[in-house]
Amino acid sequence: MVTLLEILVVTNPSSSQDPGIRLSSDLRGSSGKFQVHFDIEVNYLFEGSARYFFGRSDWNLPERRLVAFWGTTPHRLIDISPNARLATLRIPLVEYLKWESPKPIFEGIFEGGVIIEPVELTTPQRMDRWLLEYAAEDPNLRLAALLEMQAAMLRSQVAVPARKSSTNANAEAQPVMVMCRHINANLRESLTSSDVADVAGLHPNYAMRLFKRLTGMTIQEYVVHGRMAHAQRLLLRSNESVEQIGDKAGFQCASQYYATFKKVTGYTPLQFRKRHLD
Repeated sequence: MVTLLEILVVTNPSSSQDPGIRLSSDLRGSSGKFQVHFDIEVNYLFEGSARYFFGRSDWNLPERRLVAFWGTTPHRLIDISPNARLATLRIPLVEYLKWESPKPIFEGIFEGGVIIEPVELTTPQRMDRWLLEYAAEDPNLRLAALLEMQAAMLRSQVAVPARKSSTNANAEAQPVMVMCRHINANLRESLTSSDVADVAGLHPNYAMRLFKRLTGMTIQEYVVHGRMAHAQRLLLRSNESVEQIGDKAGFQCASQYYATFKKVTGYTPLQFRKRHLD
């Protein structure tokens, strides 16, 4: 029987917040949509086989090794064996940024890179223990599990920097990947749906339909989420002013920046920075 476990990781183990552990019979879904989100996704295959489409190609998940990437790249699970046991952990971007690892180490993941844990760093029963401890009521055990996960990802990045995905893609997915990468590389520019479609060589109407069908969001929704993620990164990783960050994240005017930030996070940019850095 296929077992897929999805976990939302929170970094304050003493919080009363639900740790977000939920069991799903099938994370592949039936719609054929790619998954697109702005969290850091970590996959761990305990046993069996599983095949993922990510970036521009599909590849087999290695068994008993952490595989992590930023969810802004469209991805989906396309095949899994009957005996597979797979855990998928999603670390909210803001929590990942607070890990305070050296900037050059983790920046590769924000450029479409994939962290793949070297086989020599793996240890038996480690993930089983992490899941049990993270689900425990004892905040000390939850903290221990989280710190060990951070350490494992840091060691993996030091040993093997985040790898870029292959340049091969199937015919339908390739233009969506091109559009996503163009958006993330040009957030500061004016990004109309027509401009984005033109980069992929598509008619705007077809590009918008294809993007929505494969990612579940419109081109402009993806642009806004990308700008929000970039603004959050800068707020926590730089000393630039709130106003400078809004400009660098691509917001055309201050009122749009503040209104969007408050709507998405519940905080103004300054409140967000103080809340997560104090």
